[in-house]
Amino acid sequence: MQKIILHIGYPKTGTTWFQKMFYPNVSNYTYFNRKEFKEKLLLPEDIFFNYAYEKTKNNNYIICEEKILGVNNKNLLNKQKIERLYKAFPNAEIVVFIRNQINIIESSYSQYIHSGGTMTPTELILFFFISNKIKRWNYYNYLKQYIDTFGKNKLNIFLYEDFKTNYNEFIKDFISKFNLDIKQNILNKKVNKSYTSIMLKTARFTNKFSKTQIDFNRPDEVNYIDIPYLHQISHKIYSKLNIGKPFNLQKNINKFIFNRLYDYFIDDNKKLAKEFNLDLKKYDYPM
Repeated sequence: MQKIILHIGYPKTGTTWFQKMFYPNVSNYTYFNRKEFKEKLLLPEDIFFNYAYEKTKNNNYIICEEKILGVNNKNLLNKQKIERLYKAFPNAEIVVFIRNQINIIESSYSQYIHSGGTMTPTELILFFFISNKIKRWNYYNYLKQYIDTFGKNKLNIFLYEDFKTNYNEFIKDFISKFNLDIKQNILNKKVNKSYTSIMLKTARFTNKFSKTQIDFNRPDEVNYIDIPYLHQISHKIYSKLNIGKPFNLQKNINKFIFNRLYDYFIDDNKKLAKEFNLDLKKYDYPM
Protein backbone atom coordinates (compact mmCIF):
# COMPACT_ATOMS: atom_id res chain seq x y z
CA MET A 1 0.00 0.00 0.00
CA GLN A 2 1.21 3.48 -0.86
CA LYS A 3 2.29 5.58 2.12
CA ILE A 4 1.74 9.31 2.22
CA ILE A 5 2.68 11.84 4.90
CA LEU A 6 0.83 15.11 4.35
CA HIS A 7 2.26 17.87 6.56
CA ILE A 8 -0.21 20.77 6.27
CA GLY A 9 1.18 23.41 8.63
CA TYR A 10 0.59 25.61 10.48
CA PRO A 11 2.78 28.48 9.27
CA LYS A 12 5.18 29.69 12.00
CA THR A 13 5.51 26.20 13.52
CA GLY A 14 8.86 25.09 12.08
CA THR A 15 7.61 24.00 8.65
CA THR A 16 10.47 25.76 6.83
CA TRP A 17 12.99 23.68 8.77
CA PHE A 18 11.11 20.48 7.97
CA GLN A 19 10.99 21.46 4.28
CA LYS A 20 14.67 22.38 3.96
CA MET A 21 16.48 20.19 6.47
CA PHE A 22 14.38 17.22 7.53
CA TYR A 23 12.13 15.78 4.84
CA PRO A 24 14.70 15.93 1.98
CA ASN A 25 16.88 13.66 4.14
CA VAL A 26 14.26 10.92 4.48
CA SER A 27 15.39 8.02 2.29
CA ASN A 28 12.33 5.76 2.34
CA TYR A 29 9.96 8.45 1.01
CA THR A 30 10.07 10.78 -1.98
CA TYR A 31 9.83 14.41 -0.93
CA PHE A 32 7.29 16.06 -3.24
CA ASN A 33 8.48 19.33 -4.77
CA ARG A 34 6.45 22.17 -3.22
CA LYS A 35 6.06 24.21 -6.41
CA GLU A 36 4.97 21.17 -8.39
CA PHE A 37 2.53 20.14 -5.67
CA LYS A 38 0.84 23.55 -5.60
CA GLU A 39 0.72 23.92 -9.38
CA LYS A 40 -0.41 20.39 -10.25
CA LEU A 41 -2.35 19.09 -7.24
CA LEU A 42 -3.47 21.88 -4.91
CA LEU A 43 -4.64 24.72 -7.15
CA PRO A 44 -5.31 23.69 -10.77
CA GLU A 45 -8.63 23.06 -12.46
CA ASP A 46 -10.06 19.53 -12.06
CA ILE A 47 -9.01 18.28 -15.49
CA PHE A 48 -5.33 19.05 -14.78
CA PHE A 49 -5.58 17.73 -11.23
CA ASN A 50 -6.97 14.38 -12.40
CA TYR A 51 -4.10 13.97 -14.85
CA ALA A 52 -1.46 14.88 -12.26
CA TYR A 53 -2.59 12.72 -9.37
CA GLU A 54 -2.75 9.60 -11.51
CA LYS A 55 1.03 9.92 -11.83
CA THR A 56 1.56 9.88 -8.03
CA LYS A 57 0.20 6.42 -7.29
CA ASN A 58 3.39 4.38 -7.32
CA ASN A 59 5.69 6.05 -4.78
CA ASN A 60 5.63 6.83 -1.07
CA TYR A 61 5.50 10.60 -0.74
CA ILE A 62 6.05 13.25 1.88
CA ILE A 63 4.24 16.49 1.12
CA CYS A 64 4.92 19.48 3.35
CA GLU A 65 3.03 22.64 2.44
CA GLU A 66 1.75 24.95 5.16
CA LYS A 67 -0.19 26.97 2.60
CA ILE A 68 -2.66 24.11 2.32
CA LEU A 69 -4.21 25.81 5.34
CA GLY A 70 -3.81 29.29 3.95
CA VAL A 71 -3.86 29.42 0.15
CA ASN A 72 -7.07 30.79 -1.28
CA ASN A 73 -8.12 30.20 -4.86
CA LYS A 74 -11.16 31.83 -6.38
CA ASN A 75 -12.31 28.49 -7.79
CA LEU A 76 -11.30 26.28 -4.86
CA LEU A 77 -12.76 26.51 -1.36
CA ASN A 78 -11.07 24.95 1.67
CA LYS A 79 -13.55 22.05 1.67
CA GLN A 80 -12.80 21.39 -2.01
CA LYS A 81 -9.06 21.34 -1.31
CA ILE A 82 -9.55 18.74 1.39
CA GLU A 83 -11.78 16.61 -0.85
CA ARG A 84 -9.19 16.84 -3.61
CA LEU A 85 -6.38 15.76 -1.27
CA TYR A 86 -8.50 12.88 -0.02
CA LYS A 87 -9.21 11.76 -3.58
CA ALA A 88 -5.50 11.73 -4.37
CA PHE A 89 -4.25 10.38 -1.02
CA PRO A 90 -7.09 8.65 0.91
CA ASN A 91 -4.69 6.81 3.23
CA ALA A 92 -2.52 9.83 4.03
CA GLU A 93 -1.25 10.47 7.52
CA ILE A 94 -2.11 14.12 8.16
CA VAL A 95 0.56 15.95 10.17
CA VAL A 96 -0.22 19.33 11.70
CA PHE A 97 1.72 21.42 14.17
CA ILE A 98 -0.14 23.98 16.27
CA ARG A 99 1.18 26.76 18.49
CA ASN A 100 -0.16 28.94 21.29
CA GLN A 101 -2.25 31.48 19.37
CA ILE A 102 -0.85 34.46 21.26
CA ASN A 103 2.70 33.42 20.38
CA ILE A 104 1.90 32.59 16.78
CA ILE A 105 0.32 36.03 16.33
CA GLU A 106 3.42 37.60 17.90
CA SER A 107 5.55 35.74 15.36
CA SER A 108 3.17 36.68 12.54
CA TYR A 109 3.41 40.35 13.49
CA SER A 110 7.20 40.16 13.42
CA GLN A 111 7.09 38.58 9.95
CA TYR A 112 4.57 41.19 8.82
CA ILE A 113 6.92 44.01 9.86
CA HIS A 114 9.90 42.22 8.33
CA SER A 115 7.93 42.05 5.08
CA GLY A 116 7.31 45.80 5.07
CA GLY A 117 4.15 46.33 7.14
CA THR A 118 3.33 49.62 8.86
CA MET A 119 0.46 48.78 11.23
CA THR A 120 0.78 48.72 15.01
CA PRO A 121 0.07 45.39 16.76
CA THR A 122 -3.39 46.64 17.80
CA GLU A 123 -4.21 47.75 14.25
CA LEU A 124 -3.18 44.41 12.77
CA ILE A 125 -5.23 42.41 15.28
CA LEU A 126 -8.27 44.58 14.61
CA PHE A 127 -7.68 43.94 10.91
CA PHE A 128 -7.62 40.18 11.62
CA PHE A 129 -10.99 40.44 13.36
CA ILE A 130 -12.61 42.73 10.79
CA SER A 131 -11.42 40.61 7.86
CA ASN A 132 -12.27 37.37 9.72
CA LYS A 133 -8.70 36.15 9.18
CA ILE A 134 -8.54 35.50 12.92
CA LYS A 135 -10.48 32.26 12.41
CA ARG A 136 -7.45 30.62 10.78
CA TRP A 137 -6.10 30.03 14.30
CA ASN A 138 -9.30 28.43 15.56
CA TYR A 139 -7.60 25.07 15.24
CA TYR A 140 -10.43 22.69 16.09
CA ASN A 141 -12.96 24.26 13.72
CA TYR A 142 -10.38 24.44 10.95
CA LEU A 143 -9.14 20.87 11.39
CA LYS A 144 -12.55 19.30 11.92
CA GLN A 145 -12.96 19.10 8.14
CA TYR A 146 -9.86 16.88 8.00
CA ILE A 147 -11.26 14.73 10.82
CA ASP A 148 -14.58 14.35 8.96
CA THR A 149 -12.85 13.52 5.66
CA PHE A 150 -9.77 11.46 6.53
CA GLY A 151 -10.85 10.19 9.96
CA LYS A 152 -9.72 11.15 13.45
CA ASN A 153 -7.10 8.38 13.54
CA LYS A 154 -5.36 9.90 10.51
CA LEU A 155 -4.92 13.36 12.04
CA ASN A 156 -1.62 13.65 13.95
CA ILE A 157 -1.49 16.87 15.98
CA PHE A 158 1.83 18.01 17.43
CA LEU A 159 2.60 20.98 19.67
CA TYR A 160 5.24 23.32 18.30
CA GLU A 161 6.28 24.01 21.89
CA ASP A 162 7.27 20.35 22.37
CA PHE A 163 9.36 20.55 19.20
CA LYS A 164 11.01 23.79 20.32
CA THR A 165 11.74 22.95 23.96
CA ASN A 166 12.89 19.33 23.59
CA TYR A 167 14.05 19.15 20.00
CA ASN A 168 16.25 16.03 20.04
CA GLU A 169 13.75 13.81 21.85
CA PHE A 170 10.89 15.14 19.76
CA ILE A 171 12.62 14.35 16.46
CA LYS A 172 13.59 10.86 17.64
CA ASP A 173 9.96 10.15 18.54
CA PHE A 174 8.74 11.66 15.25
CA ILE A 175 11.12 9.45 13.24
CA SER A 176 9.98 6.39 15.17
CA LYS A 177 6.26 7.16 14.85
CA PHE A 178 6.37 7.30 11.05
CA ASN A 179 9.16 4.73 10.55
CA LEU A 180 11.41 7.17 8.72
CA ASP A 181 14.90 6.32 7.49
CA ILE A 182 17.18 9.33 7.77
CA LYS A 183 20.18 9.80 5.45
CA GLN A 184 22.28 11.81 7.89
CA ASN A 185 22.40 13.12 11.42
CA ILE A 186 20.11 16.13 11.63
CA LEU A 187 19.75 16.36 15.39
CA ASN A 188 20.79 20.00 15.31
CA LYS A 189 18.51 22.91 14.63
CA LYS A 190 19.10 26.57 13.89
CA VAL A 191 16.48 28.72 15.56
CA ASN A 192 15.18 31.76 13.72
CA LYS A 193 15.31 34.81 15.98
CA SER A 194 12.44 37.28 15.73
CA TYR A 195 12.86 41.04 15.97
CA THR A 196 12.94 42.54 19.46
CA SER A 197 10.33 45.06 20.51
CA ILE A 198 12.49 48.11 19.78
CA MET A 199 13.57 46.72 16.40
CA LEU A 200 9.92 46.15 15.43
CA LYS A 201 9.08 49.78 16.25
CA THR A 202 12.13 51.05 14.34
CA ALA A 203 11.41 48.84 11.31
CA ARG A 204 7.72 49.81 11.28
CA PHE A 205 8.77 53.46 11.02
CA THR A 206 11.27 52.97 8.18
CA ASN A 207 8.80 50.72 6.35
CA LYS A 208 6.73 53.86 5.76
CA PHE A 209 9.42 54.99 3.33
CA SER A 210 9.45 51.90 1.11
CA LYS A 211 6.80 49.90 -0.71
CA THR A 212 6.93 46.11 -0.54
CA GLN A 213 4.61 43.14 -1.04
CA ILE A 214 3.50 42.29 2.49
CA ASP A 215 1.63 39.32 3.92
CA PHE A 216 -1.46 41.09 5.25
CA ASN A 217 -1.77 44.04 2.90
CA ARG A 218 -4.70 46.45 3.16
CA PRO A 219 -5.51 49.69 1.31
CA ASP A 220 -4.54 52.06 4.15
CA GLU A 221 -0.98 50.84 4.75
CA VAL A 222 1.03 54.01 5.46
CA ASN A 223 3.67 54.73 2.82
CA TYR A 224 4.98 58.27 2.50
CA ILE A 225 7.52 57.80 -0.28
CA ASP A 226 9.41 54.89 -1.82
CA ILE A 227 13.18 55.05 -1.25
CA PRO A 228 14.83 52.38 -3.42
CA TYR A 229 16.55 49.54 -1.51
CA LEU A 230 15.74 51.09 1.88
CA HIS A 231 13.73 48.05 2.95
CA GLN A 232 16.43 45.50 2.04
CA ILE A 233 19.30 47.48 3.57
CA SER A 234 17.52 48.54 6.75
CA HIS A 235 16.27 45.06 7.56
CA LYS A 236 19.74 43.56 7.11
CA ILE A 237 20.99 46.06 9.67
CA TYR A 238 18.10 45.42 12.06
CA SER A 239 18.62 41.66 11.87
CA LYS A 240 22.26 42.04 12.90
CA LEU A 241 21.59 44.59 15.65
CA ASN A 242 18.36 43.14 17.07
CA ILE A 243 18.96 44.68 20.50
CA GLY A 244 16.48 45.00 23.33
CA LYS A 245 13.85 42.81 24.95
CA PRO A 246 11.80 40.19 23.05
CA PHE A 247 8.50 41.41 21.65
CA ASN A 248 5.58 40.70 23.97
CA LEU A 249 2.14 41.07 22.41
CA GLN A 250 0.29 41.60 25.68
CA LYS A 251 2.53 44.54 26.63
CA ASN A 252 2.15 46.21 23.25
CA ILE A 253 -1.59 46.24 22.63
CA ASN A 254 -4.69 47.67 24.27
CA LYS A 255 -5.75 45.58 27.31
CA PHE A 256 -9.33 45.23 26.06
CA ILE A 257 -8.13 44.04 22.64
CA PHE A 258 -5.77 41.51 24.22
CA ASN A 259 -8.54 40.09 26.43
CA ARG A 260 -10.87 39.88 23.45
CA LEU A 261 -8.16 38.08 21.49
CA TYR A 262 -7.43 35.64 24.32
CA ASP A 263 -11.10 34.87 24.96
CA TYR A 264 -11.77 34.28 21.28
CA PHE A 265 -9.73 31.04 21.29
CA ILE A 266 -10.80 29.51 24.62
CA ASP A 267 -13.80 27.40 23.55
CA ASP A 268 -12.06 26.08 20.44
CA ASN A 269 -8.93 25.11 22.39
CA LYS A 270 -11.02 23.28 25.00
CA LYS A 271 -12.67 21.19 22.27
CA LEU A 272 -9.32 20.37 20.69
CA ALA A 273 -7.67 19.47 24.01
CA LYS A 274 -10.55 17.19 24.99
CA GLU A 275 -10.89 15.39 21.65
CA PHE A 276 -7.16 14.74 21.18
CA ASN A 277 -6.06 14.59 24.82
CA LEU A 278 -3.64 17.51 24.40
CA ASP A 279 -2.07 19.26 27.38
CA LEU A 280 -2.47 22.81 26.09
CA LYS A 281 -2.38 24.32 29.57
CA LYS A 282 1.27 23.27 29.85
CA TYR A 283 2.15 25.97 27.33
CA ASP A 284 -0.41 28.57 28.42
CA TYR A 285 -2.76 28.24 25.45
CA PRO A 286 -5.96 30.27 25.97
CA MET A 287 -8.12 27.90 27.99
